[in-house]
Amino acid sequence: MKWDRYSAESLERKFFPFALVVVLIFSVLFIRLWQLQILKGKEYKDLSENNRIRLRKVLPLRGRILDRKGRVLATNRPSFSVTVIPEDVLDIRKLSKRLSSLLGMDAKAISQKITANGRSPFQPVYIKRDISWEELSRVKALLMDMPGVQVVVEPIRTYPYGELAAHLLGYVGEVDRKELAANDGYDVGDVVGKTGVEAVWEKYLRGSKGGRQVEVDAFGREVRVLGEVLPIPGWDLYLTIDVELQRKAEELLRDKVGAIVALDPSSGEILALCSSPSYSPSLFARGISRGRWKRLRDHPLHPLTNRAIQGLYAPGSVFKIVTAAAALQEGRLSPKE
Repeated sequence: MKWDRYSAESLERKFFPFALVVVLIFSVLFIRLWQLQILKGKEYKDLSENNRIRLRKVLPLRGRILDRKGRVLATNRPSFSVTVIPEDVLDIRKLSKRLSSLLGMDAKAISQKITANGRSPFQPVYIKRDISWEELSRVKALLMDMPGVQVVVEPIRTYPYGELAAHLLGYVGEVDRKELAANDGYDVGDVVGKTGVEAVWEKYLRGSKGGRQVEVDAFGREVRVLGEVLPIPGWDLYLTIDVELQRKAEELLRDKVGAIVALDPSSGEILALCSSPSYSPSLFARGISRGRWKRLRDHPLHPLTNRAIQGLYAPGSVFKIVTAAAALQEGRLSPKE
């Protein structure tokens, strides 16, 4: 019995450090589990939901712009754009090279767009808007091998009369940082009015965005729609100009530099307003390249300048109308003189 007692005590002494280590390990695991589930439970739950459930915006149709007789000067058409969700991209450098070959873009520029600061990793980054059918087929064929890449259908601005009334209508373009800071309703990648009527009446033309709550798989691909809020289209806007008078005024200025404004003297309504040389506002709707923008900006005849309202000219004989009207009003002249 004496041997058995000493043997048990010896065994206990040897087992105690081992038991202590086991208790410490389980204590650390318990504390860590408590931190993950209690202290940071909501944080990790949100991360999990973001990886499984996404909110995707649905763009509204921008309001149309029409002339006084209801002829459409600016409207929308469906288009395809390529976007990337940065969070779902496995290798940004490899993806940038692949998209570069598919879309005919610079790989470095694509990479810079995806990694740009100041945006959520779950927010789509526009790589190229209004892609061609050939580009669409190439991207679609490899879409399953490019996690994070999406092809979205969205409205794009179009101008049925081409360059007609370009300076009056203005153009649209992707929202910049200043506009984002000044307007809470804008998101990165949104298209807004930049100049002309498109900019002045932006608040009414833009409409209200909708949204879709979707479930995605591990590669960011949509599995099913969980909920949807439909967008509200923008308001249509009727102008006082007449397309036929506008076309005639622009024909008179063809191959010339200058401006024409035609007013209804009884109401003050503008019936035509044009500036020459002009440009195509559709260039900006699709996302103008830096090279083309530089050529327009640096052109010696300044086609982006609206000479009807931005030019400074000596009044010359035109001002005689003002002095004659003042003389008639004061009775110094009669209509027959």
